[in-house]
Amino acid sequence: MRTIKLAGAYIDMHDDGLTVTRYDVGEVPACAQDSEEYQARAQALGYGTDTPRMSRDHELTHHMLAAMLGLPHSPTLYGVASKQVYPDWMLEESAVLGIQAFARANGVDLTTLAIRMTTRRQRHRSAVTGRFISKAEAEASPETTVREQG
Repeated sequence: MRTIKLAGAYIDMHDDGLTVTRYDVGEVPACAQDSEEYQARAQALGYGTDTPRMSRDHELTHHMLAAMLGLPHSPTLYGVASKQVYPDWMLEESAVLGIQAFARANGVDLTTLAIRMTTRRQRHRSAVTGRFISKAEAEASPETTVREQG
């Protein structure tokens, strides 16, 4: 299992395909469903028969969308966790499905992207010029380098 923190939630990605979103108000478990409708959605979004991947990507995309928009959390998933329906859940759901389809059409691995979004990189800025510099430049002149988390 791997856990990441993104958009105010802890997301547990279990090896068996289960994805659990945890908030302070509750949690939302999600896994692939064995229904014709679910399999048709996987086909339509470009996942073929890989419904577990579609399910995982779907949950992660809710969080990535919230993070991109600067929201404290996914309103839809937070609503499910707190047992309060988010009134515009269909708008969020449509956006998530659209992102999934677009990502699949362009070969973007959404799970890798979500993990990358949670990994903080250290950037280096020249204290003299204010521009970002390479790690090698920073190491060569540590007295004039400002390190930032980004």
